[in-house]
Amino acid sequence: MKHFISIILLLVAVQGFAQEPLDSAFWDAEMEDSVSAMAIKPVEHPEGLLLQALQRLEKDLQQKHSKRDYKVEGIFNVRTPPPLFVNRTFSIQDDNGIDIMNPQYCIEEGPMHFEGPFRMTVRDSTDIEFEVSCSYSHSVHLEHKQIRWQYMNISNALTRFTSDKVYKGLLNVYDVTAYIIEDETGRGIYRLHLDERKPEKQRDMIFYNNHKMKWYLDSQSLCIKQINSYSSGNRYQTIYRHDFEEENGSPILSKAAEIRAWGGNVMHKVTITLIEE
Repeated sequence: MKHFISIILLLVAVQGFAQEPLDSAFWDAEMEDSVSAMAIKPVEHPEGLLLQALQRLEKDLQQKHSKRDYKVEGIFNVRTPPPLFVNRTFSIQDDNGIDIMNPQYCIEEGPMHFEGPFRMTVRDSTDIEFEVSCSYSHSVHLEHKQIRWQYMNISNALTRFTSDKVYKGLLNVYDVTAYIIEDETGRGIYRLHLDERKPEKQRDMIFYNNHKMKWYLDSQSLCIKQINSYSSGNRYQTIYRHDFEEENGSPILSKAAEIRAWGGNVMHKVTITLIEE
């Protein structure tokens, strides 16, 4: 099953959001021959699958995980020379496996290393620290009378509110479709799409981000395996991908990558990678 999922996620990397201009610069993978043997079928009740996925994620977020080390690497102003390279390592423990940038879980953080042909000021350093801290998010747009915030990380939303409220808040914003991807043996994974609808009223266009997400779930356990996201508004674009592996049956982040662009120019790319022992 693990090998099958890795093949599916290679397929994801190739397809991704293929229509988006940042995609070719972001994903780099090769197809395997066995991909041709897979069948993709629509799910009849995708909203029900979304609710089940949220319920599973809500349960997983209650788990605590062992000590792990991550490495953060970033490139800023990639297309505006000279580029600035940064890196850092940090350790976390007793976290929920997903909200890894929450400082309450950090037990050790290495210094931020900078590499570039210029001197860094204190303000530069502070700005970069902020950009790095904001580079890992899995935000969703929620519209619900009992939810005050319109944009929240899905992990924060499920910690603050019930999965039912988050579910209704998502349905008020996104169109939901889903597919089951299976091979000839019946092994499968779900691909869940959430596409933000355009507001009906022109005055609400200010909140519209053309946000699209794809969640990949194990078809048996509904454990999250990957989240892809693309959003754009005015002149900016953001695309990210989060990959997860399992520890004691619950997801932990194995790799995250994000690219942000402004006016067609890439402003930064940041990756967070689990350091394997």
